[in-house]
Formats: sequence, C-alpha cells, structure tokens
Amino acid sequence: MLFRLRFMMVLGGSAAQLLAPLACFVYFLSRHQPKSSDFCLFWLGQNLLDIGPYAADARAHKLALVVGPLMLPQEFVGEMRMIGPIF
Repeated sequence: MLFRLRFMMVLGGSAAQLLAPLACFVYFLSRHQPKSSDFCLFWLGQNLLDIGPYAADARAHKLALVVGPLMLPQEFVGEMRMIGPIF
C-alpha cells in the first residue's frame, strides 16, 4: 500500500500534466468549441515536450530526479527496482 502511494505521488505529476489538458480537450470538443479544443491540444503538446527529456533519460539516470519532500531520489529508484524490468 505504501509503495503504491509513493509511486502515485511521483507519477501523479506527470499523469496530471497530461490528463488535465486531455480532459479539457474532450470537454471543449463535446461542446463544439474548436478553438478551445485546439488550444488544449497545444497545451498537451507543450506538456509532452516538458516530460520528454525525463522519459528519454529513464535508462541513463543523468538528470536529477525531483520526487518531493517525503522521499529521497535513491528511495524512489530502489522502489522502482522492486517492480522489475518493464521491457
């Protein structure tokens, strides 16, 4: 249980960074507001560009990992190893 909470704390930032513009896009698209939905796609693209360098560095671990006040980066990496290889 504790592992899932910590994992979601770290993943939550990136997930929210992608889900918020996506939810707004769907909302505006359902309301037939094309300019607003276009802006949400732009917003989503900008957030993908922000997340991209960290995703690309996932294997090399050269960038500093920002995880928050409750967990050291070494603890997070150790917990991720408990999951095992993804690929």
